[in-house]
Amino acid sequence: MVKQKKSNSSSFLQNDVKKRLKDFMKAAHINQQELAISAEISKQAVTGYMGDSLPTAPILTAWSIELDLNINWLLLGEGPMFRREIGGADQHETRKLKDELTDVLRENRDLNNENKMLRAQLASGQHDAFPARPASAHTGRSVARSGQPDND
Repeated sequence: MVKQKKSNSSSFLQNDVKKRLKDFMKAAHINQQELAISAEISKQAVTGYMGDSLPTAPILTAWSIELDLNINWLLLGEGPMFRREIGGADQHETRKLKDELTDVLRENRDLNNENKMLRAQLASGQHDAFPARPASAHTGRSVARSGQPDND
């Protein structure tokens, strides 16, 4: 007796998303590298999305903003491929939200870069590069660079 392999709904979703992502790239006239750049990810990550993994919410958001991709279409197959084709949306409100989301994504990227720089300084022993920390909101005591409360 041959066992039949069960397929689950997530594999159907992955296959559908993979197909729609390829269709989108063709319609938008972009390649994997351009798709990666638009979300500030590696081309290898995009290759994974063409295989067996699904893009995360921040990546989907970046594609929606930067490439006009309708996320509902990509994930569910609902609506038009491009957001600009969605009727009835208040264009002013959409622009405002897009600008706000773009600002948040840029701020997030800047904070991540700053975090990497501070971690590198910490790893290299440049503790003097860090300003003194303000008093902890919880205890009211200042916190030393070691992470332990100062005993002044």
